[in-house]
Amino acid sequence: MKSFYPIFFAVTLLLSGCAAGVDEEMDEARFALDAGDYATAITKAQAAFDADGTNVDAAMLLSAAYALRAGVELIDIADDLMDLAGTSGDTNGGNDFSAIRNAMAGIFTATTSLGDLRTAITKMEAVTAPAATHPLYKSYYFQLGLLETLEAFSLPSLKAKPATTASTTDTYDVSQITETHRTNVENDFLNADDHMVNAGLGDKDITEALRQNYYGLKNIATADDSTKKFTLNQLKDLIACQLDRDETPAPNDGFLVLTLCADVTFLDADGSTNTQ
Repeated sequence: MKSFYPIFFAVTLLLSGCAAGVDEEMDEARFALDAGDYATAITKAQAAFDADGTNVDAAMLLSAAYALRAGVELIDIADDLMDLAGTSGDTNGGNDFSAIRNAMAGIFTATTSLGDLRTAITKMEAVTAPAATHPLYKSYYFQLGLLETLEAFSLPSLKAKPATTASTTDTYDVSQITETHRTNVENDFLNADDHMVNAGLGDKDITEALRQNYYGLKNIATADDSTKKFTLNQLKDLIACQLDRDETPAPNDGFLVLTLCADVTFLDADGSTNTQ
């Protein structure tokens, strides 16, 4: 499997200040990634980060190891997402959601892969984000923002309808989406937008797709908890509407907040404004 780490990490070979032991662990992690030995890469990168918890390079390397084990080739997926997003026009983010979700369903499983994807995100969050002058500033935010984007579009829909049945007409089950999933998805939508902007991608189709789907979800109904941007039932209804596209015929019923999928509008956000 082709590794993406040279693009993200080759520059870090020039960085100084790491103890020799940390450098050695990171070198071994990189070699393991090249060999497709993700278990060893994770072990070595974790050892490096444990030894130096301020090392952005080590955190990115550790995150990359988990992402690759989940099947995420970040560079290839980034290109795919850029191609998929915006294909339906700026006023119909729902089609972006469906296209991206279906593409990701061919990569992730609802259990192991999504677990590794979540860990890849938390490993990035475990280090203090680099300053704008840091050589890894844009790479850090691109990697984190892309991982969050993947989770936002994939997590709830793959929980409701696992990847193994994504291309069939099997019935989905939105009851599999939990409050923990809702929290992760909300944070992903909010954070991925900011992180893509920091990476210099604020004007790209994938960022617009994030904004449109977030606003479409947020505007289904007023959240019943002021601490939330949207509720679990709102998320379940949006996912049901998106997965209706895979059903024959589309049931369009049994919603918790909506009456019909047509009630979900993406017109309130043209993708030009940040999430809030």
